[in-house]
Parts: sequence; structure tokens; C-alpha cells
Amino acid sequence: MSPPEILVVVDTPTSDSPIFDPAEWISCGKTYPSADTPGFIHAARKAVLAIPTEHLKLLPDQTLSVLALLRKTLPPELAHLVTQEAQCSFDFEAPTDTLEALESRPLPPDDLVRKLQQAFGQAWFNGAQSLVDRRFKQSKLLLFVLTYWTEMGLVVSKKAIWKRAVDWLTRWEQDTNFLKEADRARSLMDLLPWSARIKALGSDTGAENLALLLSEQWLDDELINMLVQELFQRTHLDPKLSRTVALLPLPFQQVLHKAAAKQTYSHPLLERCKHYISGGRQRFYFPVNVGGVHWVSCMIDFEENVICYGDSMLSATRKSEGMQGIVEDIQVWLKDTLSIAFTDKGNSLAHGVQEDSSSCGVCSVNTIEHALFGTTLFTHRNRHLMRVQFFNQLDLVSSAPKAAEDLERKERSRDVRLGENHLETQAHDIVPMQSSSISCRVPDGSPASPTETEPAILPSFGRPTQTQMSPLSTTLSSPQPQSPRVNSAGPASTQRPSESTPKRKRTPPAHPSCFEDAFSESSCSSDASSTCYTAAKRRKSSTGCETIGLSSSATASRKLKQSMEHGTLAINAVRLERFKKTCREYDGLAQFRHEKKWQVLHTVCGKWYVMKEPYSAQRFREHVKKCPVRNPKRTAAAPDPDRREPDTGERALSRSIIIPCPGIRDSSDSRLSTYLHRTGAHGGDAPSVTAIAPELFGDKTLVYSALSEKEKELVLTEQQHQWAWRNDHTAVAVFSTACGKGLDTIGQTLCTECSRVLYSKVFCNALRVPVPEGHNYKFLNTQYRNETLGTIYTQVHGIRELLKDQSSSDSIFTRFAIMVHEGKFKRKGKAAFLDLVKAMVTLQEREERGVGKQNFNYGPALLEFSQTCSIISPELYRTMHSHFQLPAHRSLRRLRAKLPRFPMDIGDRTFAMVRQYLVDIGYGQGPVALSYDDTKLHAAWCTFYDSEKQTHFLVGGTGPPIAVANVDELREVLRSPEGQKKATKLRLWCLQPTLPKVPPLNVAAKAIPSNLTAEDLYTMLITIIRGLIQAGVNVSSYSADGTETERSVQKMLMDRSDIVREYTIDHPATGEAIPVRIAFISGWPIAIVQDSKHGAKTFRNNMCSGARTLPLGNYILVFSQLHEVAFSPGSPLYHRDVEKLDRQDDNAATRLYTSATLDHIIDRFPEYLGLIVYLFVFGELVDAYQNRSISHQERIKMVFRAKFFLDFWQKFLKKAGYPEQRYCISREAIDICNILVDGLIALVIIHRDYMGERAHPLLLWLLSTEICEHVFGECQKLVKDFTFLDFLYMVPRLSVLIRSACRFAQTSDPGARASGYAHTYFDHGDANLAFLSVFPSDIDITDATQEAWDEACNLWDLLGVNPPDLFSASTAAGGAPGPQATILPSITSWFSPGEDPVYDDLYDPLDDDCDAEEPSESDVLQQLIDAEQDAPLRTAVTEDRMRSLTCAAIALTLNDMSIKTLMAKEDVHAVGEAYDLVQDPMPIRSVPGAESIRPYDRPPGSHGIYSDLSGLVRVRKQHETERARKGVHTSKANTTDNERSSLCEESKRQVLIREMQQALAEEQDRGIGTGLERDAHWHSHVGTASKAITQPSAGGNSANAALIAGAKAASVRATHRLPLHLDHTSSNRSFARL
Repeated sequence: MSPPEILVVVDTPTSDSPIFDPAEWISCGKTYPSADTPGFIHAARKAVLAIPTEHLKLLPDQTLSVLALLRKTLPPELAHLVTQEAQCSFDFEAPTDTLEALESRPLPPDDLVRKLQQAFGQAWFNGAQSLVDRRFKQSKLLLFVLTYWTEMGLVVSKKAIWKRAVDWLTRWEQDTNFLKEADRARSLMDLLPWSARIKALGSDTGAENLALLLSEQWLDDELINMLVQELFQRTHLDPKLSRTVALLPLPFQQVLHKAAAKQTYSHPLLERCKHYISGGRQRFYFPVNVGGVHWVSCMIDFEENVICYGDSMLSATRKSEGMQGIVEDIQVWLKDTLSIAFTDKGNSLAHGVQEDSSSCGVCSVNTIEHALFGTTLFTHRNRHLMRVQFFNQLDLVSSAPKAAEDLERKERSRDVRLGENHLETQAHDIVPMQSSSISCRVPDGSPASPTETEPAILPSFGRPTQTQMSPLSTTLSSPQPQSPRVNSAGPASTQRPSESTPKRKRTPPAHPSCFEDAFSESSCSSDASSTCYTAAKRRKSSTGCETIGLSSSATASRKLKQSMEHGTLAINAVRLERFKKTCREYDGLAQFRHEKKWQVLHTVCGKWYVMKEPYSAQRFREHVKKCPVRNPKRTAAAPDPDRREPDTGERALSRSIIIPCPGIRDSSDSRLSTYLHRTGAHGGDAPSVTAIAPELFGDKTLVYSALSEKEKELVLTEQQHQWAWRNDHTAVAVFSTACGKGLDTIGQTLCTECSRVLYSKVFCNALRVPVPEGHNYKFLNTQYRNETLGTIYTQVHGIRELLKDQSSSDSIFTRFAIMVHEGKFKRKGKAAFLDLVKAMVTLQEREERGVGKQNFNYGPALLEFSQTCSIISPELYRTMHSHFQLPAHRSLRRLRAKLPRFPMDIGDRTFAMVRQYLVDIGYGQGPVALSYDDTKLHAAWCTFYDSEKQTHFLVGGTGPPIAVANVDELREVLRSPEGQKKATKLRLWCLQPTLPKVPPLNVAAKAIPSNLTAEDLYTMLITIIRGLIQAGVNVSSYSADGTETERSVQKMLMDRSDIVREYTIDHPATGEAIPVRIAFISGWPIAIVQDSKHGAKTFRNNMCSGARTLPLGNYILVFSQLHEVAFSPGSPLYHRDVEKLDRQDDNAATRLYTSATLDHIIDRFPEYLGLIVYLFVFGELVDAYQNRSISHQERIKMVFRAKFFLDFWQKFLKKAGYPEQRYCISREAIDICNILVDGLIALVIIHRDYMGERAHPLLLWLLSTEICEHVFGECQKLVKDFTFLDFLYMVPRLSVLIRSACRFAQTSDPGARASGYAHTYFDHGDANLAFLSVFPSDIDITDATQEAWDEACNLWDLLGVNPPDLFSASTAAGGAPGPQATILPSITSWFSPGEDPVYDDLYDPLDDDCDAEEPSESDVLQQLIDAEQDAPLRTAVTEDRMRSLTCAAIALTLNDMSIKTLMAKEDVHAVGEAYDLVQDPMPIRSVPGAESIRPYDRPPGSHGIYSDLSGLVRVRKQHETERARKGVHTSKANTTDNERSSLCEESKRQVLIREMQQALAEEQDRGIGTGLERDAHWHSHVGTASKAITQPSAGGNSANAALIAGAKAASVRATHRLPLHLDHTSSNRSFARL
């Protein structure tokens, strides 16, 4: 049955047809509305995909417990990179298989199921009746299999989560306490349903989220919120803590930050916090998140007025930089709320210290728990115990409703036993915890004051939901009637119950919690009269039968009185301030005495009154209401002179002093300071100058702008006289112009006139004006700019000169000063510029004072910059020094001379220097990476004088330096046949601390011959490794390149180590052990690794060799494929990457494995499946080391995938009869691949198990020989052909250059071609050190191995090879015996022994000069013409020839210009014709249906038809580096076939270019270089002269050129102070010069 024709329609169902009619939609050519699916279509789709009831038994029962689910066998879910194409997975024929057939099949990947769900809608509308499972032949399934796969995939993922949790418990069952908690956790898992949702503790999440606690992973905000909620419940049940402590929710940090940005603290959560403060809370505890990756606990102490926190990543003496902004927000909020400055005590809250990167959440919760309940602080040793304890607490709370009911019943019975003299709990205290399964009622007997007894409430994150696992939530969240005891006149009313009425608690009023949504602005009112803050009052009994004095309020009152009488009362600053504020609300000038009896002075009547108890203002309030003195005069009578007034520390006002009016200040309106800081006006509320001018001069037609300057001054003066208020910017106050200067009553805060201004409409409007942006203040009216005060202020600060110029605001120097003040020049690479500016300013100041440059202080960044410049180019630095204030050459050399001299031999001093370097950078016990490499060395003897030993030494040989006393002894050494030979290579060992931006260190260097054996190299290596370890340097890895000798040395190091421990991993298919060997030397583990970039080039070169063909299943891999890809239109590769390629080009190798290259091949050459898979596998292997952000578990999967792929390849070649040495990658490439795989896994194990308690990040990209190559490159920049002595002299300068490269991390251009080595080890990108300090467990490694095996099998299946066929019958895939596969005879059976032909492709890509990526012909021609302007003197023939060629080139250019003009006119007609063609409609063809796979036919290439290869590209995009992403070739236009063929034809410009270059080559001589090049050129010139002795000697220009070259060479030698190169004939002269 063929599918119907697809027509795109826009008709949608109307409201008249809400019922889905298949006849109107199915097979009608309509488009499925996926963007906005109507409800009736969505319901019909859901019905089609619903699993019938009889098939639901295939899914696990949702009531099964977690442990029961783990015991149940579920279908596996294979990890596949390449899946079937979702669009071609639906068929129009009836299903052939039932759902029961899926029980034995593995689940498809989640990505495929998701794509099938997306494609189902249109396929359903097209009439699809079945879904094709292309993993099995002729398998057509029912459509609702999509739902089965989706649901079963969720079950399998949850089972995997719980399995890892149970395995984690098993792994750490070592301690008795942990074993007890682990057993309890398993018991809870046996009761917890696997499908349960936790709707408790302010959360609504799946039960599997609790399993995050039983792992080494970082805790998310959901778990932190639940743990803090659980602490709140425990705190709520404690009578003392519930009155003194408040726990704030996680949203508090975000709410506070937003409020601080807006400078408005009216959020309901902040209002609630104010309520806590006024209620007597002494401390706030709450967690905060720093940078989204770290949890920290904070505490606000209102008794000490301090803020402190506990950062588990820092010691108690260090402050956290990330916490500064959070603490500042808290300080600003408290200053605004309480008008009290809180002190930042830093990291002083008692806390544990974590030594990993994932325990901060556990530490944060433990810090709060320790502060509240005194539990044991977190340690790294008990981290696992605390995790399982937290799991048990949360699991018990969320899965024990019966225990919660018993707890609530117990609390209610206690309320009845204690009587009715208790606090009636408000509904607001209970509703926020309504989703919890534990009742949070306040015990009876709480203090009567509502502000002192209301419990701290921790709101939940989400909306309130009813708990499925606890019936309490329904009771707590259900609406209840309004209590009749609450009247409308006040927050609560007191009512005596009748004697017959049973005594019970009042029903709380029905209103929702204002903190159910912490970010809702309308959920709660901040008004004091709101029911959200209604306080309950104590009810008094009419019978007096209840127990008196047993309530907590009465007990607290007695304790206060006793402590006051005994003199032991500790005054609470917050409560004292609140007490004074309450009293001054009734008497603004009230005074206080704090003795055994607290007294308050009522200034109206002049009498002192004793308070009932501390902090109680009830008696004073009652007196003021009944005081007979109502309106005293300003000179009221003095207080009783007979009463002795003790010293209270506060001065009493004299009754005869007139109290001045303080004016309108912030206490009257908090917006006043903002108003005064906004405006420059000195007053307000006067008519405008345009209204005053006509009235002042008696002319209604007068315009203010027409007045003279003197007349305008009169108008402005009159306006000032009519002001209603006056602004005092100094006192930050506003006074009425008619202010009475004094107050009428002592309790009055403002005089009458100032009060009128405060409440006037004009003044209120002025306060509402928003503050303008800072850059808009330049438009402020000049009359509001007080230049007099501004002048005084600028003179005080010494910046008056900057403001004299009217254009100073637009000056570049003013803008520069502002940018410096804002810190915009503190970024990377700009500190040297600021140091240079400081140096220039200091120089000018010294010159003005007549002071010299002695002891001139340069900034460290400028010194670093100067050292680098002087080393790279001394001539350029001399020019810069003449213009800028920079250190002199001598000063820089003196600084370099202070560095420790590099040792010439390997000894104790070598290891002591390394140890001291690590101590200096604060990296004493961290792991380091050792690498070594060698390079060519100029073979020459050199002598130098050691000032310490006062002896001449001869260096340059293969042994240690030789001491010589005189010239004769030197000659004897040189002539001795048994003496040392000249060294031709330099062996360098470098050490890299595994931290970002830390420069490496040159450990040792050795001059060696070219014929050293692996045994000799091993002897030197083991000496260095043992010496470093004995010196306390923890060498964790040793890397080298992939040469045969280096791999032999690595093998010897492994075989001859003290101990070799094998870490085994079970093979996913055969069950055999995969060994990973770790060498132990001097008791320390060392991993052996290879340079990953060297491996990338090796894999690339194996593929680029035209001498072999690499068969991969049904596909082959040859160089011509890569060549065609590079030359295809839009290719991300450059032509130079495959032609005339540099085999050491790192950029070319990186580009080859990028996702862009893979995507281009899949799009343009889908038949090159072998090339696609090869690039994917080995690109992933290299990026397992080079990527900066992926997890170590993912890296292990990447390397194992390469290992299994290579194993499959070797087995395939063996089965097919192909010689491995001819049809596989080289033996060196195979060894490098195996070393990369084993080395990465060994490094993970070493960092996980052998680095002590503290976790160190594993930065794999630092473990390479790239450091040595970088050093060699810098050496050749300084001296092209350097000797061993040259290298010793260059070490200080090399240290400066390497340190500068690591600090600024400036890498080369990633898009460069034929550029050789590209050093990127110092570019750390977005590396997260905390994330890279988390290492997978053994279970995680096993899971990664299984995924890698599945993906390798999937790739070989794509190549047309069935992976189980590559194993024997007893070891089929999965370890189960399988049938013997039928294998066809191999190609070797076609030939007799010795007759198998060997194909040698003699194609040499270096012979092809076609490189379209070179500069265009016009550019090259223009460069040659420009070079002619500076051409030297030449022969007349050459001059005439070049002049003719130049004229021809100019003529070609003019001809092109005329052609372009004609083409521009023709383009108009061409565009019109093209537009007409576009308007013609094109016929739409129907899409044919997908054919079913034939039962016994599987042709090669059929995989690509129905395979979705986008997964390969997606994975490569996730894993490739940022440099690889930026280094690809991005062509702007694609070339056609005709354009490609025309490239090979030589154009007229090419002819001109070739002839001009040939003429220049014939005329010019070779340039004169240095070192070996100069020596070779010199001998070649001498040989030429001897042959042509009869010819006349060179004269004229040739002679002048020779003289200039000789003088230049002598100048270079004198500048660089190159040492003498000695031979047997010049030893005497050299020694004499010394």
C-alpha cells in the first residue's frame, strides 16, 4: 500500500466539529498541527497511543518497592550513536508483531523515541498503521509501542538510579555506624514505592531524587530545601528554639538581591523577616548559593549585630570572595530595616571543611544543624555517613504518615494537659508546612506576646500540593471557617468562655500562607492590619481553675525579673531598641534608666515610672494615656529635685531649653535623602520665572528670555523669596521657609509649618520624581550647579585642574580616569598598561621635584611585559625604552641573574629547585605531570667560567662538564680518543603542576648523542623520577611522544617498577578482565600516557598515506576520499590540509576531526561511512584528553569506545583473512591508542584512590609533551642553531617567555595552515576545577564500559558487520553461547602463498601545485608590483624585463575593471530573467513509501538509507574544543564544477606572476642566516669561488652586499653575546679570549 500524497493545508477544526473524525483527517493529505495542536486532536492521538489494558502487565507494578524493582528483570537500553531515521520508521501495512515480542528486545535509545514521538503526528495523518523496527527483519509493531518504549525507558532510568545508590551503600559499608544506617536505608527502600512522588517538606519531586544523597554527586536546590525544611520541623518542636531562631527559605537570597537592586524592601518574605525581628528572633539561619555551584550557610545574629557564614571550602581565617556581594545585600537590607550597621564577621560560623568538590550541600546543612542542635561537625571521613543519615531522615518523613499522625495526636493531648493559658496558633504558622507529613504546632505555654512567640516559618519552593503519602496535608490545607473570636476592630479580641464550654484551641482563620510562593508580590500584604500578621492574645479564664504561672510566658517573665534583680541580665540590643522605640512613640524625648528596676522619664509631666519587667512598655503606655498634663508650655516645670537621678549614660534635657525643629528628614520620609541627592535646587514650591517676571516688572507681555542678566538675577532672587521650603544638602534635611524654629510640644517631631510642607502635594510630587541616569546629569540646569561648593570640593581632592576646561567631560583623559576608577583596566592583559601609565606619571613628578630615577618602582605586570619584549626583540625594546619609562636592559638582566642557575647535570640541586618551586606557588603536595622530549642540538664544544667554583668548564659533550685549568689541558681533552663525543641532541624534562595558569618548570636537560639506546634513556628517566619522589614531589604521570624508542622506555618503566598493580574491568561481552596497569615507584603510583596531539597526527597520517587501503566492514578508507572532501564546495578543510601537508600541523589534524567536517561528509558524501566512523572514533579519543569541560566518566566511555572499535577491527581483519600489518593502521598507531586508553583510566584511578583525602582536579590536556615542544620553539626563536651552553644561558629568558604565555593564554590562530605545532596547553577555557575533581566509582566505570561497548557494536553494525559474528560460538555477544556464524572464504584463498599482490600507490600529493586556498592572483600580482618600488640595483636586462611585466600586470587590471563595468549593466537583465523563472510554479511529487527490508538480503550501503547519523555530529559538537570549533574553514561561496576545472588552467595573471618570480629568483642571492645556515652558505661561496678562480672577483653592488652582510653578522653576534664554537684549530684562541 502506497502512502497518500502529502498536501500542506491550513484548515483547522472549527468549534462545530470538536469530535475527531478519522475520515476527515487520516489519509486526507492534511498536515499535522504540531505547533498548536487542538485539544480534540491531542485526545485522539492519546487514544491511539494508549496501551490496552491487557498489555499493561508488561510494565512493572507501580506499587512495587524500590528493592523489588531492582530484583525485577527489565529489558536493557542500549547506547546507540546511530539510529534509524524517524521519518522512515512508519509503514502503511498492518503490524506483524505483538507487544509481547518486545519483552526480549532491548529498548531503543531515548533520542530515537523522542524523534519518533515528534514524527508520529504526520505519519498518523498520512495513514501509517505500524512502526518498523529496523533492528529486526520484517518487524512491524503496533503504534502504541511508542508509549511502551517511553514508559519503560523511564522505569529503566529510575532503576539505574536506585541501583547506583544501592551499589554506593555496598561500597562504603566499612564502619559500624555506617553499616547500621545503610541497613536502615535498605529497609526504607523496601517500603518506598519506586513510582512515588515526594510531596512533603515543601517539595514535589520523584522519589528517585532522594537517591542523589546516596552518591558522590552535588546536591541540588530541591534536596537542600527539603533538608532545611526538615530542620525547621525539628526546630519548631523545640519550645526554646521556636522563639529565638528563624530558618529562612532558599528564595531569600534571590529576593534580597532583587530588592537591593531596586532599593525597595517590600517583598512579603522580607516583611515576614521584619515580623520575626520584632517578635524577638535572635538569629536567622539560611543557606545561600555562590555562583550556582557552591552551598554556604549564613547566620545573622541580632544580639551581637553581626553577620557570619560557614564556607566549607575555606578555613576559618579566610573570607570568601563570592560571599562579599551576598553579605553586602544583607547589610544594606538590615541598615534600611533596623537603621543598624551589622558587622561582617566573615567565615566564622562553625563549620566542617570539605576536601572534595561535591559535599558543600551536606556541609551547609550540617553547619545549621550543628548551630541548632549541637550535632557533630562534618569531616571528610564521615561524609558518607552524613549522606545516608540525611537520606534516612527525608525518607522517613516522606514515607511515614502513620508516625506523623501519632506525633500530631501527641501534641494535641499535651495541649489539653497544659491547660488553656496558651498561645492560640495562627493558621499562618501551619499552612506553609501543609505539604509536610509532620505537624508543626506550637506547644502550649508559649509566651503571650505574638511578636516573641510566633515560630519561624520556612516556605516551600513550589505551590502548595496535597500529599499523597500523608493524610495530614489534607487537614492542614483545607479551608476552615473564620473564628468568631476575631473581630473587625483589631487583630484579636479577648473573650471569656462560659463555664460549660469545653476548653479547646481556637480554630485558626482560613487564609492562605503568604509564603507559599516566596516570589509572589500579592500573596501577602505588608499592612500591619492584615490577617497575615494577626497576633493571638491570651484568654483569661473566668473561673480561675486553670494552673497559674506555668505558662512559658510567665516562666520567662520571672526569669527576666530575677536576672535583673541579681544584675545578670544580658541586654538584647534589638529588644532594647524596640522598647525605646515603643516608648518614644508616646513621648519623643523619653529617657531611660537600666538598673534593677527599669525606669522611663515622661518629659511632659517630668516623672520617672518603673516598668513591670525589662522590655515591657505597658505601664508607660498606660500612664501617658492617663497623664493629666496634656499641653505643657515649652518652659515646663523641672522634675522632682528630691529624686536622685543616677547616671544612665544619656544626658537629660533642661526643662527651660526650647526644642528646635529638626526639619524633614529620613525619619519622616525615607525618600528624602534620595530627593536631596537627586536635585541641585536649594528650595521649591515657588512660581516659575516665566510667571514671576511679568508680575515683578508690571508687564504681562514680558518674556523672561528677553530680560538682561541683571534683570534675570532679580527674578531669581524673587523666586527664592517665594520658596515654600528650603533644601539643606549638608544636613540632608528640608525646612519650611516659615519654620517656627521650635516645637510646640515636647513630644512633637515637626513644627506645624514643616508638617504642612511634608504633606503638601507639591512636595510629595517632588519626592516621587525618579533619579535620572548618571550620564544625563550633564544636562542639569546651570542655576542648580553650585560651582562655589564644587570648586572647594575639587580643590580639597586635588582635581580642580580637570574641571577648568569646559570640554573636560568629553576629553579622552577624563574618560580614561573614569574607566580606571571603574576597574575596566583590571582585565587580563591590561595591567601592564596601567603600570606604564603609573611609571610615566611618577617620572614626571620626579622630574618636577628634581629627583633622579634611582630605585624606580615598576609594577609587576610592566616588568613581565618588559622582560618578554626585551627577549623577543631587543632592538624593538630599545626603541620603546627611548619613548616610554621602561626598565633598562641592564636592570632586566640583573633581575634574570637573580634566578637560580639551571643545573648542568642531574643531581640533588635539581630536585631541591623543583621542590622549592612547588612550595613557592603553594602547591606542595599536589600531583604533577612529568614529560620529556628531545630536539636537535648544534654539535659544538663550548667553555664557560663558573664563578662559584672558580673553574673553567668544557660543555657540549655527551657527559658531564669537564673542568680544565689551562689551554694545554683543554687541547688534551679535545684530542683524547677516549673522551666525550659531541652531543647532537638535547634531552629535556619538564614538570607541570596540574593547575590552570601555573607555568611549567624545566627540571633537567641533558646533552646526548643520537644513538642512545632505550636502556640508556631509561636509566636517566628513573634517576629523575626517583629523585623527585624522594624530594616530596608527587609525580602522577609520565608522558612522551609515540616514537619507537620512547614507547620502549615506557614499557621498561612499567615492567621494572617496584610494584605493578592491575585494576581490572569486566569485558561487557565476554566477561574477561580488561587489565589497567599502574606502576608504583618508591611507593608512589605513576600513570604512563602519550601525547594526545601526537596521536591525532598519527591517526591522520595513517589515513593520508596513499600506500594502503583500510577496509572497515563493507567500506574502505583511502586518501582519495579525504582529498575529495577537502576540495568539495563548502568544505571545512583547507586544501593545504591534504595537499603539501605538514605532517606536524596540529591545526590541520584538529580540523579533520571536528563536527563541521563530519557534518559536511555526512551531507555531501554519505556513502563514505568508513571515513565518517573513523574520524568520529579517533576524534573522540583525542578529545577525551583535550576537552576542558566534560566529566571523567564520559572521557572513560570515549576511550573505551576507541579501544573496542579497534578490537573489532582487528578481529574483523583476522576473520576476513586480511593481513593486519597491511590493512589496518600502523603498529605505532595501535600502541599509541592503547596507551592513551590505559593511561586515562589509570589517571582517574590514581586521582580517586591515591591522592589522600583531598580531591585534586585532573586536567588531562596538561599531560603531554607539548610543554617541551613549546620550550624548544622558544629556544629556536632566540637562537636558531643553539648549543648546549646556549640553552643553559637561555633558561632564565625561557622562564619569562613561558610564564608570560601561561599568564595571558594567547594561543595562535586556530585557522592557520601549515603552521606546525600549535601550543594550547595553557588555554584552560571554561574548565571547572570542582567538576573535574569528581571521579567515577567502579560502578560508574562499569556503566561507561557497557555504553562504550554498545556504541562500538552500533558503529560496526553500521559498517555492515554483525559484532557477534566476530566472536567464537562460546563467547557470543552478551557472554552467552551463540550459533556459529557462516564466514565466506577470505581473499587470501584466491592466491597461492607468495602470489598475493601488494598495491603501492605512487601518488605523491607534493607534486601537485594546485592550491586554491593560496592568495588570489590579483593579490600576488599586486604584492610583486609593490615590491618593485623598493627593488635593489639590478642589471639592465632584469630591469627592462620587470618593467615590461609590471606594465602588463597594470593592463590586465584595467581590462578587468572595464569588464566589471559591462557585467554590471548585464546583471540587471539577468536578475529580471531569473525572477521570472522563480515565478513559474514547480510540480510537487508524491513521496513514495518506505520498502520493507528483504528477509535474507542486507546489501552494503542500505544502512545509510534509513540511518540517522546526526547523533555522531551532535556528540562531536559536545566534545570538541572551542579552538577546534573556531579553526574550520568557512567558505563564503561554493564553487561549481566549471570553476574547479578552470582553476587548473594557467591564467594570464599566473603567467605574469611566474615570470616575475623567476626573474627575481635569478637576480637575487640567498639570504644570510645564522649558525649552521651561515656556515653552509659560507662554504658554498668558497667552493664556487675556487671553481671560478679565473673569473674576476665580485665588485660593485656584490662587494658592498658582502661587506654589509658581514657587518650585520658581527653585530648580531655582539648583541646576543653568543659563546664561541670551538674546534681543534681554534681552541687556543677561544681559551685566550676567556
